[in-house]
Amino acid sequence: SELQMIEGKDGMFFRILADLRLQHAFTDQTVDNLAAMAKALEKNGTTLIYVPIPTKSQVLPELVPARASLYGFDANIAAEIYDDVVRRLEDKGVAAVDIATPMRVNSRNQFGEYAFFQADFHWTAHGAGIAAKAIADEIKTLPAYEDVKPVGFSMQEVKPEPEYSSMRELLQKHCVTHLPTVTAHSYQAVREEASADAGSMDIFGGGDEATIALIGTSYSDKPISNFAGYLEHWTGIPVDNYSISGGNQFGSILSYITSREFQEQRPRFMIWENPIYNNLGQFGAAPWAEIVAAALGDCGTAVGVKPVDEKTVAGDLSSLK
Repeated sequence: SELQMIEGKDGMFFRILADLRLQHAFTDQTVDNLAAMAKALEKNGTTLIYVPIPTKSQVLPELVPARASLYGFDANIAAEIYDDVVRRLEDKGVAAVDIATPMRVNSRNQFGEYAFFQADFHWTAHGAGIAAKAIADEIKTLPAYEDVKPVGFSMQEVKPEPEYSSMRELLQKHCVTHLPTVTAHSYQAVREEASADAGSMDIFGGGDEATIALIGTSYSDKPISNFAGYLEHWTGIPVDNYSISGGNQFGSILSYITSREFQEQRPRFMIWENPIYNNLGQFGAAPWAEIVAAALGDCGTAVGVKPVDEKTVAGDLSSLK
């Protein structure tokens, strides 16, 4: 019960419950909620880009062991289920990006590193870079990008810090030989100085410069993968990273979209990533009502309050929708 994983080819480990299952809760109601969110953000000038992160098995089916079929795994169905989520979102007018296909096509770099770590479930810098380029290609087709003045970001290799992985630590206790470490070639995005003809554009950001707000999970929060840096490199747009490790589905988005920072300086684009196995309907309608209200800016309604005692005030909400 402790180790719900199986070992595939070339030291690639797959979580049975998250990586091999074929059923992912992405209902029509969830699609409608995302469409309502996108529409609300668009009213105030922000374009939503939704990115479902594929599982290891959807990107690296060739490394899945044959005995995964005992758990019901089928590579063709796994791929189709991912494609179906993207397709349904696009049909409702949500800018959703298929990153599984390009990651599957280019699943390994020149150093032999896969798109995902072998003994951890997160993506490597290679995987994050492939995903970021696919997202950038989508963004550049959108109307909101037409007047963007791209900024140059070069990717420079840096020595990666040792990366701790609870998954690898758990696995190592059950393995005789040394597991692959969670390390890879790592890069940082370095902003290039503005050219002389760039006018008054501030090379350190601000002003009317377009920005991207990155909302998401530990996939966006890991320095070794540097997803935000790759987004800057491929889009030419500065990225503010608001992702939260351990925040699950809504921790990052609710924290940011209800903040004063969002209300006062809205980004041109909002990229929201979620692993496909995250159930966006798990907590009912409440998170979505809060997201849409904040996106519309409907959080400033004055409510009459009166003091009850030194530590309490009371407000009548009965007249509000």
